[in-house]
Amino acid sequence: MASPEVATAATGHFTPVATAGSASRRLRPGWPLTALYVLFPLWWVLGLSHFIFLILAVPMGWELMRRRPVLAPTGFGLWLLFLVVVASGSVLLWIVPPGTIAPEGAAKLISWSYHFAWYAAITIVALYIVNMPERELPTEKVMRLLGLMFVYTVLGGLAGVLFPRLDFPSLLELVVHVPSDNFLSFLL
Repeated sequence: MASPEVATAATGHFTPVATAGSASRRLRPGWPLTALYVLFPLWWVLGLSHFIFLILAVPMGWELMRRRPVLAPTGFGLWLLFLVVVASGSVLLWIVPPGTIAPEGAAKLISWSYHFAWYAAITIVALYIVNMPERELPTEKVMRLLGLMFVYTVLGGLAGVLFPRLDFPSLLELVVHVPSDNFLSFLL
């Protein structure tokens, strides 16, 4: 089924007209933040709590690229300088201090890459929030999402204090088998 088109009188160009239901298929602005914070208990049970921030930074980054120009908050240059220092610190990964045992394989590179990916994701999320218009992502909504995350954190902490022996494998842990001394086992 072809979508209807309308010609503008002034230019003669054709522009598509929205069809019924086309707007409902689009995700609402700010959906990655909502999915991140509202569904965080689900991400935790699934074993994705250490990765979901990185995963949802991708659609946020895509939206930033689509909405150019990207504005940065005051003092953002200091954050970029910090990222440059962290990135340049990667050359130190191959230096083994005297009296220490060098890790085998790419373990330290994997750990460094994971942490640097977090810094990159944090950068994308901050720029995403700053660049979203107030009508699409109100400040009040961002504050409510952060407040909800606070509630989840407190409830999780209380559950840990009240039930210290409660332990269960996450869904990802059941699917992906890793050695117990591996960096990935810490994340799962």
